[in-house]
Amino acid sequence: MQGFNYKKAVQCLNYLAEKGGGHINKMKAIKLLWLADRLHLRLYGRPVLDDQYVAMKFGPVQSGVKDLAEDKIEFLAEEESAYRNEYLTLEGHNVLSKKSADLEIFSDSDHEVLDAVYKSFGKLDPFTLAELSHRYPEWKKFQEELENGEGSRFPMELSDFFSDPNDGKTDFFAMKAEELDLSRSLFVEHQAMCNA
Repeated sequence: MQGFNYKKAVQCLNYLAEKGGGHINKMKAIKLLWLADRLHLRLYGRPVLDDQYVAMKFGPVQSGVKDLAEDKIEFLAEEESAYRNEYLTLEGHNVLSKKSADLEIFSDSDHEVLDAVYKSFGKLDPFTLAELSHRYPEWKKFQEELENGEGSRFPMELSDFFSDPNDGKTDFFAMKAEELDLSRSLFVEHQAMCNA
């Protein structure tokens, strides 16, 4: 992977806060960005954000985004914290936008997917989004360990985002098998290039 782009992560949080009227619940933003990464990966073979995912009690969580959303200064480099504070502030459980998002950092497909996810899921509350995330295989594979208290976080693999839920419900991410196979092969190529 190319590595975590903190500026892009800050702008994603900022953009979602703007869409929410200037603020957004931290957990809701994290879940919306998981949905955006899942959709973008399945459509284009790469996530919006190259972040490290962990499975936690309330679903998939991007480590870097979580640190930025919660302003965890002990985990942020000085330049990350300064950039974050230029655009965002924290009030209770909400991330507030301080100035307009820099949309230049997004590709056209990033912007398209962020908008599609917000349009489809932006009205849901954080706990409904967390419950929704529990349908998906990338989280379900750790469900038993999380529920049994065998750990509070488990590293996730982006390759699992290509798997579909087995619950028989209509899925927002449903795609034709050949399209999904193409995106998966693009993802494998992307990873190989970044790791070379």
